[in-house]
Amino acid sequence: MERINQSIINLHKLSNAELIEPSSDRISSLPDSVLCHILSFLPTKLFVATSTLARRWRFLWAYVLNLYFDGEDYIEYDDQITFPEIINRVMLLRNVWHINTLRIAYLEDFGKHELDTWIRNAITRNVQALDLYFSHQARLPRCLFTCKTLVDLRLYGCIGIPGGGVCLPSFKKLHLRYVEYEGDKKLPRLISGCLVLEELIIENIFDDDIVYCIISSPTLKRLKLNFHYDLLLYIHNCELQINTPALRYLLVEDHLSEHISAGTMNSLVEANICLNNDMVKEDVYSHYVLEFFERICQVECLRLSSSYVKGKDVIAAVKLTRFVKILCHILSSLPTKASVATSILVKRWRFLWTDLSSFDFDFENHKAKSGDDDQMSIPDIINKVMLLHNVRRINTFRLSYKAKEVYSENQLDFSAVDAWIGNVIGRNVRALDLCLLYLLRLPAAFG
Repeated sequence: MERINQSIINLHKLSNAELIEPSSDRISSLPDSVLCHILSFLPTKLFVATSTLARRWRFLWAYVLNLYFDGEDYIEYDDQITFPEIINRVMLLRNVWHINTLRIAYLEDFGKHELDTWIRNAITRNVQALDLYFSHQARLPRCLFTCKTLVDLRLYGCIGIPGGGVCLPSFKKLHLRYVEYEGDKKLPRLISGCLVLEELIIENIFDDDIVYCIISSPTLKRLKLNFHYDLLLYIHNCELQINTPALRYLLVEDHLSEHISAGTMNSLVEANICLNNDMVKEDVYSHYVLEFFERICQVECLRLSSSYVKGKDVIAAVKLTRFVKILCHILSSLPTKASVATSILVKRWRFLWTDLSSFDFDFENHKAKSGDDDQMSIPDIINKVMLLHNVRRINTFRLSYKAKEVYSENQLDFSAVDAWIGNVIGRNVRALDLCLLYLLRLPAAFG
């Protein structure tokens, strides 16, 4: 017993000693490459500050491959050192001859030579991603548009797109927001110089000299265009042309263009389109909008909005037969009564319901109106719909009928239900949903 008590006392002493002894710094023991990778996710101001932690961290920040400079983070240093001087010092003290990402966000004005120096420094270090955000129109150096290593470029509030000599062989992502192009031809030449471009985002064309916005790329897969209307910057006769045969995703929110057109988009999977322009003639604008809709009608997921195509049915005006699949898919989500009712809208819709692959009959508490002897009975309605139906395969057949009285004149009989079930089974029905309150046995068709 004494030995056990002594062992417990020794154990308590050992535990207390471990608690008093300071724990080891496991993070500092990690390899330099791992620590630099962790620091690369932080703003430059924060990872440079780690140099004061311990001797182990003193020069580690100089090997980080990503640089994020945000002018708002350095406001408190205005009296001591300017933001451009901070960038210069950090870039001069770096010990690694490579930059993955360089981001500079600054809302104040600075000299042109400073921006040139930073960009040239990044290019000589094989920069891969460049993100420049300025509140004024900062002019870009021409050497930026011949960088062989650049993959991702994001510009906000810049100027100086060259009119020629663009060659970006590794370029895949281009984001342009509030960029001044200084002419119609510079944007198309910039895009044509991006040999493997896959993603393009253009927002708010901030240039009253550009009238024709031409997007042409054989490799582009994702395209987002957002042109907001501004009365002070409104451009008459602005035209948007899209020629991207490999495109898979398209988002267009355009309140500016008066003419819009597109080439073949056979690879398009998803499209989100909003076209509204208050400043043009309704009939002319509607014509261009409808032609544009025809180009994208084969997509799997389509969202359309054009409140200024007034007095016309946009979908009905589209004449391509492949658009029928989209219309039928929309109608198939409606009850059969509602989808059949669309036949009276216009001539284009007269027989469209007959191509649906789903039936949804719901006759809850159905009974003829008083004095209306010509109203069809429930079996007659179902028979007529199924006889006029043109599709050989049925995806879903749903029939719901709940009469208040067992011996109602509209009560369904077994032979009629057998005939309907046998008909859809013969058309390889995939889903069957029956809710018949007074049907006491299964139809013979199930046998």
